[in-house]
Amino acid sequence: MPPAEAFDRRRFLRLAAGAAAALAVSFDNVPSIQASARHALRRLKSPTDRLLALQSGFGSPIDQWQAGDIPHSYSLPNGTTIWMLNDSFLSVTPNDPIGSTSTFVRNTAILENRQSQLSLVESGHSYLDEGERLLDRWWWFHGGHVQGQLLHIVTTEMLRKEPLGWAINFEPTTTWITTLQWRTGRILKMQPAPNNGVSPVYGFSVASDHEWTYLYGNNHLYGRGTTENRVARVPRGRLLATPTYWDGEAWTADANAAISILTHGTFACRLYVFRHGNRWLATAKDDEFYGDEILLFEASQPTGPWRIIQRFAPPTKTGDTQTCTYDAMACTLTPGSLLLWWSNNAYDEQLVRAEPAIYRPSFTQLTLPAPVAKL
Repeated sequence: MPPAEAFDRRRFLRLAAGAAAALAVSFDNVPSIQASARHALRRLKSPTDRLLALQSGFGSPIDQWQAGDIPHSYSLPNGTTIWMLNDSFLSVTPNDPIGSTSTFVRNTAILENRQSQLSLVESGHSYLDEGERLLDRWWWFHGGHVQGQLLHIVTTEMLRKEPLGWAINFEPTTTWITTLQWRTGRILKMQPAPNNGVSPVYGFSVASDHEWTYLYGNNHLYGRGTTENRVARVPRGRLLATPTYWDGEAWTADANAAISILTHGTFACRLYVFRHGNRWLATAKDDEFYGDEILLFEASQPTGPWRIIQRFAPPTKTGDTQTCTYDAMACTLTPGSLLLWWSNNAYDEQLVRAEPAIYRPSFTQLTLPAPVAKL
């Protein structure tokens, strides 16, 4: 279990029960889910239409959502997608500017229906606010896996370590598995991950083949110290099973024997690994805030070796050094292309308050080169 300061067992069970009741939002009552049911037999949007819808949707306010960053995508069996964002600004009423009545929340859920219409799931507070102290302690979502009616998501408990401010002043302290009933959005439980450490956070990204689910891990830091990536694995979908770790030659129960499967960059290279058909691909924003390129990697095996197969230079929102890009992720858009997205921000919070669009994610289509030969 994590330190008693975070949870003792009795306090956790009591609060978790309250959180499940408080967060029992029904996705069936969300407009996007209602629309999904109505259009269940209709043709899905084309990949191009989906790209344009996401560009437009996340480029504008979404209900009370004004701006935010780091959307993680979880595709659901009913053809919808849930996007879990990190920090966000919410307004009292739709389409308001960021102002004195705006709420700053630590995580937000947005639903994309089968027609790529977007709607905010919760309003006025974090989607997962169990035990949250808004500016001192909170939760961020990472990789996930759908198993039957459940969506299991790796979640880190974040703690502020430095004085309050717009700059990075926090770090992860423990790793958990949050389980949702994906049809309703209800948070059923939170459990410490079998390896609940954060050096690395195993499950920063999650990818599966037919037999195994792979938990890719790094130190989840933006500054110097996150250039190494490791991997563990569990039986497919069983995120609460005890993992084994890749030591360079075989899978071992000894976490201390895990080696870096990719070390890259000066400050940070945080791999976001995913499957594209039978291909193992990964994105990373080279050195995060400090770098200029999104790197696309490919490997013939989940353990590597990884090689760069494409580079993409994302423009900043202002076209200058007042703003930055970070946290690149991707998923399949067509058999030959990816949906690629990244986060945007300003170094000065006042720029975001004056122009919320600076603090919204960007989306594009990335055409893939031919697969690499078997290594």
